[in-house]
Amino acid sequence: MFRFEQWPPFLVDLLPGGAGRRVWLKRMQVVNDGPQVDWHLLIRGAGNPPGNLRIAEAVLLPPPTRDHAGLRVDDDIIQRLAGWIKEVATGLAEARLRTFV
Repeated sequence: MFRFEQWPPFLVDLLPGGAGRRVWLKRMQVVNDGPQVDWHLLIRGAGNPPGNLRIAEAVLLPPPTRDHAGLRVDDDIIQRLAGWIKEVATGLAEARLRTFV
């Protein structure tokens, strides 16, 4: 691992600054701002910085859902799919038996 006296400039550019930094510090319940907080700010607050770089750990994932925009999955569809899978499995098993007989 390399050790540097300061962070590479592209990482410093990703850090939230100004009002955004103050919001993140408040959200993280940090009282004393300083360089000791920069790593935590980078991990939590660099999910959508200006430019093309993103910190993967800082991106909040949407909550899991069974619904998709424009597609609703209900229990009836799931039950029909399960029945279809059983029919296909039974058909394949019967086809295999016919080949070996």
